[in-house]
Amino acid sequence: MTLDQRLRRTLHAVAQAMPETAAVRTPRRPRQRIALLLAALAVPLAAGGYVLGSEYVHEMPPTNALLAGDAHGERYWLVPGRLRDECGVPLSAVELVVEERNTVGAEWDTAGVSYGETVVTWLGTPSVSPAPGSRGEVRTGTSRVCGVDETAWLADPARFEAGHVKLDGDRIYLVAVHPTVTSVRVSTPAGAETVSTVTPPARPDGPRYAAFDVPDGSDVIEMALLDAAGQQVGGRDLAKPPTGKG
Repeated sequence: MTLDQRLRRTLHAVAQAMPETAAVRTPRRPRQRIALLLAALAVPLAAGGYVLGSEYVHEMPPTNALLAGDAHGERYWLVPGRLRDECGVPLSAVELVVEERNTVGAEWDTAGVSYGETVVTWLGTPSVSPAPGSRGEVRTGTSRVCGVDETAWLADPARFEAGHVKLDGDRIYLVAVHPTVTSVRVSTPAGAETVSTVTPPARPDGPRYAAFDVPDGSDVIEMALLDAAGQQVGGRDLAKPPTGKG
């Protein structure tokens, strides 16, 4: 199968599975390599094509981690992104590596998120049908994924993208934020913490990223975006469906 076919299949699966919410569930059963939503695209690194480095996990923990966390004994890391689209642009600047889902010798099973609007060029006219649950629409056809348009997002520090991986008892969130957002404050009924954001080495002045874990089932997950002076520039309750992009 060609890279173009694999990416189209992944995009279609993402659009069908999650037209609005950016969640990845990891039940104790054979894994589904579907991640986040189209604009917060998470991609299975075992899909072949432009995988940078080994296709299989060769070390754990990863030595190139940008940050590390621990969700009640379940370790996770952010590492620089490896999978690229058809134009050679990283599909996600960072990848969330959860120890439970990645063992030495097995295929990588990671998640990522995009900052900005994914640029999808349809080759011909796609067919359109309602998405499951009457939220959005599903488009099918031949398309080309080529980079991300960050223009509108860079003009608004409040814009961000978030997705999560669900584990037993916890959720691990991955967020992409504006370059001026140096930390995020996360508040749940279980408590509050402030998490620093990081940038991948390839683009130190670009969008920033953070990962954090919260108890699964939290009915409030308030995330505040903070600049270098500690001033809030945006945020929302991640436990509620987003009313718009970011």
